[in-house]
Amino acid sequence: MKFRSIVEEIKAPKGKGILILDIDDTLVKAYGIYIYKKDPNGKEVAKFTPEQFAKENTKVEREKGFSYDYRDFEDHNKLYTSIIKGEPLIKNLNILDAHLRAGWDIGFLTARGVEDANKQAVMDWLKFRDKDGNLKPIPKNRVKYFIAINDPKRKAEVKRKMETEGDFDVKGIFLKEIKKKYDRVKFVDDDLKNVISARKVLPKRDVVVAQ
Repeated sequence: MKFRSIVEEIKAPKGKGILILDIDDTLVKAYGIYIYKKDPNGKEVAKFTPEQFAKENTKVEREKGFSYDYRDFEDHNKLYTSIIKGEPLIKNLNILDAHLRAGWDIGFLTARGVEDANKQAVMDWLKFRDKDGNLKPIPKNRVKYFIAINDPKRKAEVKRKMETEGDFDVKGIFLKEIKKKYDRVKFVDDDLKNVISARKVLPKRDVVVAQ
């Protein structure tokens, strides 16, 4: 879907509508946070930004014996700072603005861990532009979901969902659940794997590749 059309032709949904957004490289280019790659002997051989890691074929690399260290994503301070000092991605934020102005609810679905730290950072950092062009904090009552699927508190939940839901990646599984509570769900993510998973659950027109 073209960005112009999704921003300029938003209408209030019939019934309840919600826009679900990824965080890294969708809302923000994170500051100072990395995933570390280790060879079969445990030696660190590379580090990736979230954007770079999204392009890594982790399945193939793990079959070769490589592993990944997500320690930055378990550090409360680094997680918070990575958003607060990150670069806002204006095109995708325009999508959020348009949906809020049209009466849609908002949710966030990220592969990050430590859900509380990320939620606090997003709510402190994120602003939206109202119909008069003023930047304001996101209304808390419009944020209906904040899901960090690698939060330790969600491990059992995610494992159970993966075992019972079958042909979906984790984000697709959560979108399937959210869909039960809304008449229309839209999803924005930069990772093509997540886009493909989402399109098994949602109409193609409602799954947008972040830019």
